[in-house]
Amino acid sequence: MGLRIAHIEKLFRDHGHIAYDGEGVTQLEHALQCAQLAENERAGAELVTAAFLHDIGHLLNLQGETPTERGIDDRHQYFAVPFIRPLFPPRIVDAIRLHVDAKRALCALEPEYYDSLSEDSRRSLTLQGGIFSREEQAEELCRRFEAAYEQTIAAAAAWARQRVLYLIWKSPWMTVARDTYISRMLATVGWDTCEIKSEARYPAFEPTPGLLQEEDVVLLSSEPYSFRDRHRLEILDLLPAHSRTRVALVDGSMTSWYGSRAIQGLTYLREFRRTLR
Repeated sequence: MGLRIAHIEKLFRDHGHIAYDGEGVTQLEHALQCAQLAENERAGAELVTAAFLHDIGHLLNLQGETPTERGIDDRHQYFAVPFIRPLFPPRIVDAIRLHVDAKRALCALEPEYYDSLSEDSRRSLTLQGGIFSREEQAEELCRRFEAAYEQTIAAAAAWARQRVLYLIWKSPWMTVARDTYISRMLATVGWDTCEIKSEARYPAFEPTPGLLQEEDVVLLSSEPYSFRDRHRLEILDLLPAHSRTRVALVDGSMTSWYGSRAIQGLTYLREFRRTLR
């Protein structure tokens, strides 16, 4: 039952010309567009592959023209699984299997996304179970957070742990203690925050050259204090010329907004740490 690459090529060759009703795009064009969008977002090879193949179930289970008008849900996300599982790793298979649930969740989380759907896409959404309920939204958010957390921890396993000084205020200079949400977020990418001798959760300190040079990284947050490049240069001026300490600005909303930015924050920090290496 498992597909081979040659079988996939033949499916698109034989049926890739079939158009999505009301969309003005063919199956092959849609597959290529999705893969290109994934590449534009710097997705990995597995997600790009899943984006290209996410609707392959339509080609495996042909239902004629506009099946949604006849009340047919071809369950293409599930129909494809036994065919692709022998050929692709679980991350690709799971992304294809879950893409309809992702659409249902996105319609709940971003109403403007639902407003942008075509008539046929809205019909299929109804047949697929409709927009997620609050309980389903919560379950989907938990699943997305767990996936982002696991991906971040896996990426960080390949990086050496580093000491980081995270600055949140100036006059006086202030940082964060280890028992804060910010410190725990930074720890997921292998950054251990500087321990200032203080019982305060946000201790004040003096950024002496000696203290700064002990850190691998100094991060200046965009909030609550709005650090700018001139502040980054100010810290750099305190460091010896031969210092290997890196000093960078960081989006504070991605490290400190508990809940609303937790998932996005993990993805942001993972990429931030990777590019700062």
